[in-house]
Amino acid sequence: MKLTKCCLFPWSFMQIHGGGMMQPCAVGPDTDLGDFLIDYVEKKSVCEDFLNNEGLQMLRKGMLTGNLRPMCQNCFFVSNDLITVEEFQKRLKEYLSSRLGTSVDLETADLTKVYAYNWMAISFTNRCNLSCIYCVQSTLKGNNPYFKAEIPYEYASDILDMMASKGIQRISTCVEGEATLYKEWQSIFTDFHRKYPQIEMYMTTNLNRRYSDEDLELLVSYTKLDVSMDSLKPELYSYLRRGGKLELLLENLDKIDAKAKEMGVEGPEILLHIVVSDKTWTEIKDIAEFAFSRGYGIQLGNYEERRNTIACQKHILKPINQMDEEEQNEVRDIIEWVRREAAEKNCSCVIQGDIFKKVDKSVEHNYNRFSITDGHPVYKAFLEKYPKGEPGRHFDVVYDRDNISYAGILFHRGESLKLCGLPENLQLVVREVSVYKEGVVSAKYNHRVEPGYRRKVSVPATTFFFEPVFKSDDVEAVLLDVSDWWTEAED
Repeated sequence: MKLTKCCLFPWSFMQIHGGGMMQPCAVGPDTDLGDFLIDYVEKKSVCEDFLNNEGLQMLRKGMLTGNLRPMCQNCFFVSNDLITVEEFQKRLKEYLSSRLGTSVDLETADLTKVYAYNWMAISFTNRCNLSCIYCVQSTLKGNNPYFKAEIPYEYASDILDMMASKGIQRISTCVEGEATLYKEWQSIFTDFHRKYPQIEMYMTTNLNRRYSDEDLELLVSYTKLDVSMDSLKPELYSYLRRGGKLELLLENLDKIDAKAKEMGVEGPEILLHIVVSDKTWTEIKDIAEFAFSRGYGIQLGNYEERRNTIACQKHILKPINQMDEEEQNEVRDIIEWVRREAAEKNCSCVIQGDIFKKVDKSVEHNYNRFSITDGHPVYKAFLEKYPKGEPGRHFDVVYDRDNISYAGILFHRGESLKLCGLPENLQLVVREVSVYKEGVVSAKYNHRVEPGYRRKVSVPATTFFFEPVFKSDDVEAVLLDVSDWWTEAED
């Protein structure tokens, strides 16, 4: 049984940074899949379709087979819940069919080479006017030329036309910079909106600039503004978002609302975006009440520990799943309250990736990384006996250094397993996968994860017993992988 994450981003989404880097998802060195400035702007690509290059095809193959890249394994955007590769392929085909119709035979097509982007994001500039402590701008802004990089202005309109030609339904501005700092931002996107009114325009912005009347008119024409706001306390806000002024942000929100009223239009959907950490979780309720009172939505984002940020280097912040259990219970209660209030007031509530489930699982001690929905007799019996797993015995997935995945029941030292009531005459094909301690590798494979050989096992008297073999003191866990099963009639 192979498992994977339910993520359609490699087929549906592309973001482009001001330095040219192309990524279909979260920021990470192993998701840099092309150079837009070379492959498109300079027209030097050896790839006929630069939005379908070899790197993207390899990423898609990993999702289709369950052999996920490290960034995918630890993604802070998409839920960690896993599904079978068969179910994922079914959902992918349903999405592609909804976008492509019958123009592609999805039953015979190579799904690593088929895409249907409905959303693209671009940072025409990597420059930012703030240096938020959990952003790479906090340490690299002043000494890394990448954070001064911009897409050449003369190509901006052509790039936007190209994106529109891909049939996208949404375009976002801002990936790592502040979009409104780009030269002629207002005129470029005013023209784009006039040419393609059917395409939704989204922007992530800190709203910490002085805007002209024309700027405000454009901001009002956006479909959605994702506005960074971690606190309604000026001191905490400026501490987290260095260089930012809360009073300027609030003033600009007032101006946008006033301009929409003046123009007689509804204006953009505004979401106040909180990066949730141990310093900000107590701010969630106040910001939500402020947002809902003005008809705004709220978005809760994971705090991601990135080593090249001030927050991580100086240990200023903690993710919620590293906080005390009592505090995590309070966070869960607040998130539930926000959801209820948002639904009651008909306001948006976006919870990024797995943030709610991470708190929920941590508090409720659910150790199983995935659930079983098929008729697998051993895994089904395990789930019935241990619905939330145990600290030393639970469903898990491990990866070797080639990102090959192995799914099954993970055992720590001293643990064994006895399952009763299995089908009669059950035959299994099993293997044990050794998981080595951090910093220790197997001499044979030079991998941290070493799969053993598959072997056939007969289950006597409907009872399955398993005790893992630890090959050395350097092995910290053993994963039981049951790859096949069947029953045989008695002689």
